[in-house]
Amino acid sequence: MKHFFQKGKDPLKPTLLLLHGTGGNESSLLPLAGKIDEDTSTLSVRGNVLENGMPRFSDVSPRVYLMKKILFFVQNNYMNFSMKHQKNMSSIAKM
Repeated sequence: MKHFFQKGKDPLKPTLLLLHGTGGNESSLLPLAGKIDEDTSTLSVRGNVLENGMPRFSDVSPRVYLMKKILFFVQNNYMNFSMKHQKNMSSIAKM
């Protein structure tokens, strides 16, 4: 995995891990590291999955993830909603 590591001035501080967004790389967030803490070590890695030629860390696109969330919601909620309203509708139909 491609990465960048810079040893910090204070070895007792935890290492700052930088993970870029889609299309970024291991150097994208380096300017931010010094602003967070100048004395800590920094490890920045490049995502090893390509989406349309752009590196990222996950092989699930946001749209697919969103669709899975929607499907999960519908499967877990619509059946309960449907059952409740079927009972209400059948009692209304009897009136």
